[in-house]
Amino acid sequence: MSRQRRRPLRWTIGLVATIVLVVLFAPTTVGGATSYVIVSGSSMEPTLDEGDLVVVRQGQYEVGDIVAFQTGNGLVIHRIVDGSAEGGFVMQGDNKTGPDTWSPLPDEIVGEYFAKVPLAGRWVHGLASNPAWFGALVGGLGSLMIWSPRRRRRGTHTATASGRRLRPSGVEASVRRDGATLIVFALMVLLLGAATVWLMLRPLERIETVDRILFEHEAQFAYSASVEPSVVYDSDTVSSPSSGSDPTALYTQLLDQLLVEFRYRLESPAAESVHGTIDAELRIGAGEELWTRTVPLLGSFEFNGSSTSTSFPVDVSRVLAMVNRAEEETGFSPGTYQLAVAARVRLEASPGEPSVEFFEAVLPMELRGTLLTIVNENLAMTAVTSKPEERLEPNDIDILGLSVSTRSARATVGALLAMALLGGVIHAIGVRRRLGSGELARIRLRYGSLIVPVSETTPNGEHAVEVKSMSDLVRLARRAEQMVFHQQDATSRTRFFVPDGAVVYEFRPSGTGRETR
Repeated sequence: MSRQRRRPLRWTIGLVATIVLVVLFAPTTVGGATSYVIVSGSSMEPTLDEGDLVVVRQGQYEVGDIVAFQTGNGLVIHRIVDGSAEGGFVMQGDNKTGPDTWSPLPDEIVGEYFAKVPLAGRWVHGLASNPAWFGALVGGLGSLMIWSPRRRRRGTHTATASGRRLRPSGVEASVRRDGATLIVFALMVLLLGAATVWLMLRPLERIETVDRILFEHEAQFAYSASVEPSVVYDSDTVSSPSSGSDPTALYTQLLDQLLVEFRYRLESPAAESVHGTIDAELRIGAGEELWTRTVPLLGSFEFNGSSTSTSFPVDVSRVLAMVNRAEEETGFSPGTYQLAVAARVRLEASPGEPSVEFFEAVLPMELRGTLLTIVNENLAMTAVTSKPEERLEPNDIDILGLSVSTRSARATVGALLAMALLGGVIHAIGVRRRLGSGELARIRLRYGSLIVPVSETTPNGEHAVEVKSMSDLVRLARRAEQMVFHQQDATSRTRFFVPDGAVVYEFRPSGTGRETR
């Protein structure tokens, strides 16, 4: 088979190999079926050791398979020992005596064991957990890719002969541009690959403790009283003021009874099935260190559902009689008494079961002489009962001040990596096609950055010395701090040479007479 016929075959094999590698090892973040797991712990010894990098692929799972699956504590890789896809698989580590407490379903399984790289996970985790090391590695590899050990001396990049400047002639100039492009692709792949590995090792979700609201209580007081006609009141009824208004003064000599209304509303996931009771009492106090008394106002009032209302009277004359008796017995009058109407809600899951929640709403008042004042202008009050709860939240990372989910970052960086890889492969195939095959093509690929193409010329008064290989000529050029010049005539005969004073060292590739470039 001729060289020309072998070229398409090699390109086809390379392209197919690239596609196969992408299909087998493309991560799930870019649409693939592969994930990468670093083994932690000894539960899978001797099958898997701590620090191994395991490749897992999505598929159909059955008893005996080693699979990686998600738990609340992260990713776990164990073996399926029993169970089914419908009811959940029973998992157990090869180095454990009993099954796990987890029973993952198929959608919780990341993938099945495909291959492993022993202890590679330690290196990957060390690099990924330290961005400074990542930067140093990327920078070092990038420097190795573009650094050349030769030293340049001004005036040595141009050869002249017979009074004429040697001008560049085609292919090598293109090779140098193509090489620079390939370096850019390589750096892109390196940077994006490092970012992909770092993102793959970051968990997609984090455990966050939040307060889950169990009950939201809302209470509203209102009051009214019938009063005797007098100069103070312009009607025979006194009611609680509207929101934002000052309460009306209540004179005990002009009223006998105060009617208090209590409205209650509950917000809860199980509000409609909750049963409860409401009771109320009047608390009378003569200062913090003096006497206090409690007077029942409402017995056990039952209700069902999320809202209810009830009312009960406050016997003002009874309160005054109690205060007067206390002053007579003690011979002491504090002048001001603190009163409070307290409505207590007791919630039950169902009749007969223990209480599940308590809520108390208080309407404070003050009695000074014959003046009864409602202290709290806002007659509404609320309370919330919550419970700490752990739940999984999407893990975010900050990029240039923007918060991006790790899942989105994985997908974006993975897609860019795939595009860079594909672009590099396509460009490399194009370069290979332009260069062809043979020794001349290999020289252009390997030493393209050292070669300066020149037009045809014959140096005058110079002695030509032929060297055995291109590597020998390159060593001579570096020793003389020169470039290597490439000359090709109209019949495609070619030579590479390095002028050194009166001597010209040259190398002629074999078979260049057959080159058609």
